[in-house]
Amino acid sequence: AFLAPPLIGAGLLGLAASVKLWPVMLLPLLFADTRRTTWRPAAAGLGLFSIGLLLPFLPFIFRSGTAILSFLRYHAARGVQVESFWALPILVLHSLGWVKADWNWEFGSNNLVSAAAGWVVPISAVALAALVLAPLVILRTRGEPGSVDARLRAAAAMVAGLLLGSKVLSPQFFIWLAPLLAVAVVGMPWKKGLVFAGLSLVAGWLTMCVYEDFYSNLCDGPRGTAYAVSFVRLACFIGLYAMTVVPVRRAERLT
Repeated sequence: AFLAPPLIGAGLLGLAASVKLWPVMLLPLLFADTRRTTWRPAAAGLGLFSIGLLLPFLPFIFRSGTAILSFLRYHAARGVQVESFWALPILVLHSLGWVKADWNWEFGSNNLVSAAAGWVVPISAVALAALVLAPLVILRTRGEPGSVDARLRAAAAMVAGLLLGSKVLSPQFFIWLAPLLAVAVVGMPWKKGLVFAGLSLVAGWLTMCVYEDFYSNLCDGPRGTAYAVSFVRLACFIGLYAMTVVPVRRAERLT
């Protein structure tokens, strides 16, 4: 979508969003360069995006009507998933005896049952919005919005922010981020690129470890090693977000 002309890219993003909704947030990146984009191309892009988004759903819209939007209520009602980054502080406080927490199987995942989780849900929504919007704002104000490389790095930051801020985090979500990490390294100074590549590989490996080796520990204990692995994974994601949200300057690319 980012390599195609903006209008075609908007249509492609719409088709992608018809499968998984998260590509919606990347649409503004196609028209981030306000020096070259007026309201008419942006409006046309929004129209093509909408066509790409709605076209696969037309048969279902005619049959189900507004019920097709029930998935939004479903996801809004979901709690804090045990393996999400937001669950970590609650589980640690539970282990310390400061809060009470348990888990149940609901919405196809294990979710925390705790009064603290009720506080986390609205906080995570605000944090999610901030983490996703920050790369777009920084690209517009400090970056090179006309550069494909810069927009791809901003896209990687936005998806990393989505994973960091979301109350729901499943292992397959890393698949959304992995291709963007592979292209985000382009244009980085070689030392920074090596660190970035290392963080990407470790984040992916630890994600696999959490779900294959330590998931039952997060739910039922003992949680010590599971906490350590989860916090290192969190640090890797924060590092990836920080390295993609900050624009790479031309002077840096020469080193």
